[in-house]
Amino acid sequence: MNEGCRYSYVIQRYNHNQKLSVIKYLISKKIVSNHMEIILHITDLHFGYEGKEKPGAKAQRINCLDSLLNEISELDSQWKPTIICITGDLVWCGAANDFDEAELWLDKLLQKCDLDYSKVILCPGNHEVDQSKAKKFSRPSTALEADECLAYPIADHYLEPFAEYIKFCKKTGVSTLELGKTKPSLVGTCTINGIRFVVLNSAWFSKDKEDKDKLWLGLPHLELMQSNQQISVLQGSQNPPITVALMHHPLDWLNSEEQNTFSGRKDTKDYLAKRCHILLTGHTHGGV
Repeated sequence: MNEGCRYSYVIQRYNHNQKLSVIKYLISKKIVSNHMEIILHITDLHFGYEGKEKPGAKAQRINCLDSLLNEISELDSQWKPTIICITGDLVWCGAANDFDEAELWLDKLLQKCDLDYSKVILCPGNHEVDQSKAKKFSRPSTALEADECLAYPIADHYLEPFAEYIKFCKKTGVSTLELGKTKPSLVGTCTINGIRFVVLNSAWFSKDKEDKDKLWLGLPHLELMQSNQQISVLQGSQNPPITVALMHHPLDWLNSEEQNTFSGRKDTKDYLAKRCHILLTGHTHGGV
């Protein structure tokens, strides 16, 4: 994957479409009890990227983000975002100063939307990982190994690569997640304005540019949410809440055993699909 990629964003409003070159941005609407919620989906902002491989990349990002803020300022009040979803890679290398830069811009975004951090929901991506720590443990090669590694409570050494991300979540006060009886920052559920959000971490075993087909989402976490009624099968449920799942990597980046039923183990992809209406992802930097 080309790390120094081009950014782009799309603004959808009434019958108006405008495309610019530089960040993936999507406004979508949801109707909940006759009230319209506007979900702003942003991904792969890469704060901290200096663009050494591609001169001008940092300036390109700044210009795009400024344009995005200006566009939001011009939206009619009924079309301003009420919830902001960020699907990973908010920063470039998981360093504290990268998160400081991200916070400065998010403060501006929230001001434009008349929101605070309690309306922000985000999931970690591979660039939130401290690679020097992640390389100290190996990736699981089978579903059995993955389920043992991600059994709850999650072992500290799997949390350590995300230390700065966790600090950022706690410092800013982004939406608090629940996983069973705990309140982690990396995986869990929360409800904002009547919409249920399911946050998953596809970057548990992200290490390098060879991640594709080697990642595990965490079936034990989904099963724990289900057992605590924090998620539910949508078909047949009475008035299920609109459920939006967030994960950084697209499903086809997961290990094949995570995408299929294997030796009696549930299909993680299908397990999730039956419990959410919408899946938001990032990582591939494609057009919207």
